Parts: sequence; C-alpha cells; structure tokens
Amino acid sequence: MEAGDLAAQAVAVLVAAMTGAGSAVGTQAGSEVVRVMRERLGSSERGRLALAELEAAPRDAEARGEAERVLQQELADDPGLERWLSMKVRTDTTVINTGIMISDNARVSRSLITLGPVTVNRPSSMSGWAALALAAIALVAVVGSAIYGGTRLVSGSARPDPQPAGSPSSGASSTALPPTATPSQAKAKANGSGLPLEEAAITTAEVAKTDRTQWTVEPATAASGPAYAGWRAARTDDKGCGPLIDVLNEEPQSLAKPVEVAQLRELKETRGKGQAYMGLREYADERTAQGVFDRLGVALETCTAFRFDPHAQYVNDDRDVRKVETITWDPYKNAVAYDLKLWQETMSRTTYERITVHRKGARCVVFFENKESLFDLTAPEWLPYAAQLDKL
Repeated sequence: MEAGDLAAQAVAVLVAAMTGAGSAVGTQAGSEVVRVMRERLGSSERGRLALAELEAAPRDAEARGEAERVLQQELADDPGLERWLSMKVRTDTTVINTGIMISDNARVSRSLITLGPVTVNRPSSMSGWAALALAAIALVAVVGSAIYGGTRLVSGSARPDPQPAGSPSSGASSTALPPTATPSQAKAKANGSGLPLEEAAITTAEVAKTDRTQWTVEPATAASGPAYAGWRAARTDDKGCGPLIDVLNEEPQSLAKPVEVAQLRELKETRGKGQAYMGLREYADERTAQGVFDRLGVALETCTAFRFDPHAQYVNDDRDVRKVETITWDPYKNAVAYDLKLWQETMSRTTYERITVHRKGARCVVFFENKESLFDLTAPEWLPYAAQLDKL
C-alpha cells in the first residue's frame, strides 16, 4: 500500500475515535493505532497543529488532508512504522467517497457488504462508515496477532548468575552522567504530587516488605562515578530497530530524550543468583512517555535483526543482534519485555540481553541484564517491578 493511502486510512481511524463512531465496535484493537498516530502527530510543531485542527473539526476535509500529509512524511521517514501500520490495515484497498477504505475483494449488494465470511449492513452515514473502518482494523488486528504471534507470556524460574557483560560494573557500558536538574524535582516537593525521580527508586527494605522475591538494591557505580545509562551513545543505522537499544541509551537517536534520569540500581537476589540493573527515566509529559512505549511496540513487531555499536568511545565492539524475541507486550498495562541475541565478532561469543520496561505516567522503569545463557536470565515476573511502580 502507498504511504499516502496508508496515512489516509490511519487518519480515518483517528477521526472515528474522535467522533465516537467507533465506540461500539473495534475500539480496543483500534486504540493502539490511534495512540501511535497521535504520538507521531505530536512529535513536530506542524503535526501538533494538524492534530489540533483535526480535533476541532474532524470532518473537515482540509484538516484531514493536512494530518494525512504529516503522517505520510512520518511513514516515509520511518519504514518500521510503515511496516507496522500495514500489518494493522488491509493492503488491497480502494477509497469510498467518505474517505473510509474497504477491501477490493469485498462485495457490496444493495444494503449488505460482504467481507470474506462476514456480512454486515451497509452504513448510511459518515459515522457508520467510520465504525465499519474501525471494525475492519479490529479484524485485521486479530488476524495479525494470530500470524505474528501476538503477545506471548513466558514464565520461568531459571536464575541468572554471571555479571552482565556490558553492564555498569564491567566498566564497558556504564556512563557517569551528571544528574540533570529539572523543574520536576522542585515541583514534586512543592505540590506533593510525588517523589523526585532519584528519591523514587525502591530500597532493599521496601522490596523485602512487598515482593515475593528478596532483592538487595544498591546504587550502581563505574570507575568514573555513578552510572546513569546502560549504553553510552549506542548507534545503529536501522532506524526502525533503534528504540530497542535507545531505551537504555545515554543519547537516544530514535526516542525522546528523558528530561531526567536517576542513578542505576544494581539488584541482587538474596535467595539465589539473580542479578540485574534498574534505571528510572522521566519524560517531559505522559504523552511523550507513552510515545516511547509505543515506539518500542512498533519496533518489536517489525524488527528481526540489526547491527549496532554500543559504545561510541570504544573501537571494534560492534555487535550483531541476530534475533529479537518478544516475551511480553501488553500495551494496556504498559509493560514490555524482550530479548536480544547478541553476537560480538571480536570476542567470538554470543550473549543475551533481556530488557523489561514498565511505564507509569511520565516515568518509565527499565530493567536489564546480560548473560551468556538464555536460561540464566531472570523471568520478568520475578523482578521487583510492582514495588517500584507503587513508589513512582
């Protein structure tokens, strides 16, 4: 499907959500498309203006046209987004005069429309066509989940052992960033809306009270001082896969940059050999944080392998991600976990990086660890994420 047609179809779904036409059908499946499209429109000044005009007059052809043009440019700049959106909508479409798209192989007979085995009444209004479009999105989403695996929940009790390669105490991946002074700290203290980010990290005593596993929590340090990021200026030429490493990156390329980061915490399990790292990140607002989460979801659905340089200051440490494996992807609970199978040619070895992200408001908590065996990685449900989310 051409980028222009894809953008038009995405705007049709967005309009359906704005007007309430999709309130009775397909809203759960279509909400992911709506959320991602809102985030992309809100990522530029022109897009924010287009979104505001569309919200003010969703049925206005000029407002819809401008939103389509902005989204078309986003699709052209991000092939990963285009692939993801194509999976959510039909690829053989024609445009009805209302702007809603119906598959070429659909059959229209008087008041009935047949789409494969499904027959529905032909809508008689603009809102009816919008609802039908959202229903089509829902159907495609269900089929897409079946084909591409959807959300897979993997549980396990294998415990990690060795020190994560490329982790702060290895001296290869940590970075001593000065804590960014932001208005959020003063605001949090002044109005009681929450703790400043650095103070919001869980402690050993708090984990012991609330979590079924027993972890010690200590600030992570490197040779140069406190560590604030998992990777230092990591780079990849694959823009669509960029979010998968940028969530740990000091200087993200494809994700919004946090306005504040807290010092990494090193987690060690007292009743086993589990070991991981935890970082807190705060973004400008909740929509920005949601955009970070959404882009992770897009990357997980479209990215299978890529090459990246984890540390700009080191040479010959490039790594090939030979496989991207989704463990959990739950957009409604703002939780995602995935594995990267890494190959480092200079050391002729394979390691596995497991990254788990949870979002609450404008903040994200990121857990990560690197092991030589996939079976040594900590299962996401064993991490003390619940205690940390409660404190955020």
